[in-house]
Amino acid sequence: MTWLKRTAIVGLSVVGVVFVHLATNAVLPAPWNQVNMVFVFLIFFLLFEESGTVVWIAFSVHFFIELYAVSPFGILLFSGTISTLLSFWLYQYFFTNQSWYTAAALSLLAIVIYRSIYTALFLFFHVFGYFALPPWSALLLVYGWEMLLTSGVTGLAYLLTTRPFHKKRKLLPVEWRV
Repeated sequence: MTWLKRTAIVGLSVVGVVFVHLATNAVLPAPWNQVNMVFVFLIFFLLFEESGTVVWIAFSVHFFIELYAVSPFGILLFSGTISTLLSFWLYQYFFTNQSWYTAAALSLLAIVIYRSIYTALFLFFHVFGYFALPPWSALLLVYGWEMLLTSGVTGLAYLLTTRPFHKKRKLLPVEWRV
């Protein structure tokens, strides 16, 4: 595939993921709107492509979502990109198989890292008086639903999509990985 064609596909995928994420947040009812479709897509891309390109895709997707956020610019972008980078490293060096529970665990860890960084940055901006914090009980409830539903949807979707196309992961020596 040529470089231009691949770039166009990735660009359209980024726009599609942003649209699907914003649509699920706006259309689905109360607990189901907490599914983070961005991380579902990023984990799928990571498991199928096994490429560091996922970090750049995460940066692009979170940049466009940041344009619609009410939080100070950069919180979503930084936390989303760093959590994807750490998830990529976890996948490369810790998770050694491709299965539905790997997809679910990787999704859960990505959301935990994402929300930890997001909350730390949120507290940092609160200390300097930019805005007030929402109640912790509401935040923990939203975070809990997001972790549960996103990891569940990712694991189930991976199980349903890869069962007919079951392939084994080809492990490369550590010095050959990019």
